[in-house]
Amino acid sequence: MKSKRAIIVCLVLGTTICFTGCQGTEKSVSTDTTHQDSSGVIENNNDLSSNSVETKQEETESSSKSIVSDSKDVVTDTDWYENDGSSIASGIYIVGDDLKAGSYTFTNRGEDSSMEIIIFETIDDYMGYYRTSPRSIIGEEDDAIQANSYYCTYVYPDETCSVNISDGNVLIMDQSYGSLTGESSTGKDKNILNDGEILKPGLYSSDQIEEGTYILSYLSNDDEQGSNIILFENNEQYKEYNSTDKSTIGEYNEAMWKTAIYDTYVDANEPCIINFKKDSVMLVDYQSCYIQKVDMDWSE
Repeated sequence: MKSKRAIIVCLVLGTTICFTGCQGTEKSVSTDTTHQDSSGVIENNNDLSSNSVETKQEETESSSKSIVSDSKDVVTDTDWYENDGSSIASGIYIVGDDLKAGSYTFTNRGEDSSMEIIIFETIDDYMGYYRTSPRSIIGEEDDAIQANSYYCTYVYPDETCSVNISDGNVLIMDQSYGSLTGESSTGKDKNILNDGEILKPGLYSSDQIEEGTYILSYLSNDDEQGSNIILFENNEQYKEYNSTDKSTIGEYNEAMWKTAIYDTYVDANEPCIINFKKDSVMLVDYQSCYIQKVDMDWSE
């Protein structure tokens, strides 16, 4: 998405290409919550060089049990959303599908980053932006947003903004997390949480991840490197991405922007929300992260 993330991903990718095994420089979360891991690990068993996302659920479950025992602690920051159904984070939201239409107030609850809010009138307008290449530098990114979006603003920590969104609009939130309250909010204090799991680097389809809304969080570890997330609308898009030469950082970005529908980088200061569909395919790179299915107050 924004140039800040592109630079981070490029640095990590470049480091991975040139110095395999070197560690990143992201900082660990400032407020950790320790969860007893009762559900194990979601592990990908697919060969990423193949053109298929076929999976074997039984093999996945078996390997998961052998990797993480019930006594393993998972350390990640989930305090910001566990007791607040209005919580929202970086992600792509299709109004009328992922998010209810209406008037909303956004509050940036991040400590260090501004929150970017972008509204596109239609999915075609959004894809016009996302397919624009190159946009690796600030000027290129800003030009692509201006040419395709209906509205764009930045919300700084502890500040708010109000927007009105309609069915068919596409909302992009980037670089932070916060609260989303509106006229249709129920005001529930606690959202519906399912058991969280470790999401290991790999390729995932609906055979492994059921449809729904998921929060992906930075997983504290010794490497202190985040997770790069690329979301494809379907398997055909992934196959096109996978068959493209990605030897350089420029080629990697070009392949992603031509085929995916959304990308983000999960680190200590920036969780994300993924709305996973029936045909979705998601690629997780670099490090494992923590994934938890949720039902938020704003969910459609």
